[in-house]
Amino acid sequence: LRLAEVAGFAAARKIVPLPNVVPAALGLAGLLGALLPVYSLAALLGRAGDDEEPRWFALATGREPVALAFARFDGYAEVARGELHPLGDAAAAQQVTRVVRVEGRHFGVVSIPSLMESIAASVIGTAKER
Repeated sequence: LRLAEVAGFAAARKIVPLPNVVPAALGLAGLLGALLPVYSLAALLGRAGDDEEPRWFALATGREPVALAFARFDGYAEVARGELHPLGDAAAAQQVTRVVRVEGRHFGVVSIPSLMESIAASVIGTAKER
């Protein structure tokens, strides 16, 4: 995640499940004096088998506040813009648009705007099915 696309991080709170109309939706959580929709970051990235209990929320920037839930936070790295390289695989590049090498390991950089578009598309698609 690019920090410029994240409003903040918080320890996961109780998530109240709702009828699962959108596959990645986990429910609602109270945060910052408001109820926010919570989505599984793993499910949005196509890792549906990752059923670990969320321990963290990344608060996405944008018009609609959204919490992206995930289980592990391994750390962060500050890198120069020139160290971010385009991802060659067009199919995978939908949500992970860049890759960066840190301490000899490669990490994908998730695009929050792409995730928000994916969420909006699945909400609209679900509404049309009804």
